[in-house]
Amino acid sequence: EVKYKNLFRYLYHIMVDKAEGDMYVKLHSMSEDTSIEAYTRVHRWYTEISGMGIAERASKLMNPEPPKREEEMTEAIEKWEEACRRMEDMVQGLPVLYRLIALRKLVIGTGKQHLEVWEGDASSMKEKDKYDTLLKKVKDYAKKKKLDKVVNKSDAMDNWEVY
Repeated sequence: EVKYKNLFRYLYHIMVDKAEGDMYVKLHSMSEDTSIEAYTRVHRWYTEISGMGIAERASKLMNPEPPKREEEMTEAIEKWEEACRRMEDMVQGLPVLYRLIALRKLVIGTGKQHLEVWEGDASSMKEKDKYDTLLKKVKDYAKKKKLDKVVNKSDAMDNWEVY
């Protein structure tokens, strides 16, 4: 029994030594004899906090901020895809249906009409195949819009329209 008391005491002191902020105050208010209970509280607190963080990230992924201009769609989609990959590293990731909904929010301007047509064409596909197809078409469209903007800017410069 003495060995267990020493173990509990060591565990308590290690946790107090490593804790910061609110957790330090919570642990410091407990006695050495309750180190297992203290460990349980710490574990539960961190699990709840990280769960809230994951839920918040998932919400942001499902509701991405749309770009301001069509030529900015490429960067917005790439940024969103990277955030999805980071989320998949932590947990399972967004289901395909949610990705489709988020993708619709990233498409602006005349791209929305194109997306509706593409969705009609892909309506008989499985969800994953539909998502992959639509993502590719949207990315191609966004790249074209970005290139059009660069070409138009270059033409204006060639014609001395930009000062």
